[in-house]
Amino acid sequence: MFDGTRFIVSWTFGSGSGSDVYAARFTADSTGITPLDPTGVAIAKSPDSESDPTLVVAGGQVLVAWATFASWTSGEIRGSRLKVDGTALSMLDPGGVAIASGGTVPRYTPAAATDGKDVLVAW
Repeated sequence: MFDGTRFIVSWTFGSGSGSDVYAARFTADSTGITPLDPTGVAIAKSPDSESDPTLVVAGGQVLVAWATFASWTSGEIRGSRLKVDGTALSMLDPGGVAIASGGTVPRYTPAAATDGKDVLVAW
């Protein structure tokens, strides 16, 4: 939950070189769970393969981090902050920013944690 009544999830859609990362908001109450973004919002969509999304809420924003691969030997970790309000889910960093890139060692399976203010992304 990010505000006591709503929550957000992220997932990978597609397979192989065509996988992308999406996110969606939901509400939960005594009558059930209702999607606020029924088809999801594309977070990372490119010709490369994006996978393994993780998200964390800190300082009133959501950070989504994911692995992206131009090839299976050149993985990097990217991330984007999301603006989450009552009417929309939008990216503050369209296309994401590099969290870990370069070198010859691919990076896989990011994980994010927070103390409520600062965020740590590991892989």
